[in-house]
Amino acid sequence: GGLSTTATTTTTTSIPSEMIEAGRALVSALAILAAAAPSGAFTGQGLANVLWACAAVSVAPHLAAPLVTRVLLSSTSAGRASAAAAAGVKPHQIAKPSPDDVAAAIEAADRLGIVA
Repeated sequence: GGLSTTATTTTTTSIPSEMIEAGRALVSALAILAAAAPSGAFTGQGLANVLWACAAVSVAPHLAAPLVTRVLLSSTSAGRASAAAAAGVKPHQIAKPSPDDVAAAIEAADRLGIVA
């Protein structure tokens, strides 16, 4: 036998506005939860993923801004020490985000119009 290929067609359908708003409400609630969670509760990747979801559905920037701050602060040893002191935990309990997580957070902030 040989290899066979199958052509696929992609159809574009519009998403009802009610579904878009429901998605935005869900991601907004997740952003609020992540911002209220104690430092260290979310990994850098987890925060970057929440921020990317915020950018994807255009949540209100004020909901995502605390997450951007948290990612950026946790990317430095001084920021992790400060977050640990505020949370009453050891600095090593605050996860250091990877460079890719920091880049994703910055890109999400840019898409949302969040500026320092």
